[in-house]
Amino acid sequence: MSNISITDLPRALRNRGIEVTYNAIWLAATEGRIPAEKQGKRWFVKADDLPLVADAFAPAGQ
Repeated sequence: MSNISITDLPRALRNRGIEVTYNAIWLAATEGRIPAEKQGKRWFVKADDLPLVADAFAPAGQ
């Protein structure tokens, strides 16, 4: 299982049709609204959790 840095998440989510800024992702990670973990000074999401992250930012009804 691999990790995705939250700096790479905007691109990964855009590939799924979801536009979201790095700042929105960082805030969601630090507030615990998406499954992310801090390693040193950087935040990461498990690749397997990408669908959960996408759902958190998907427009209502999508």
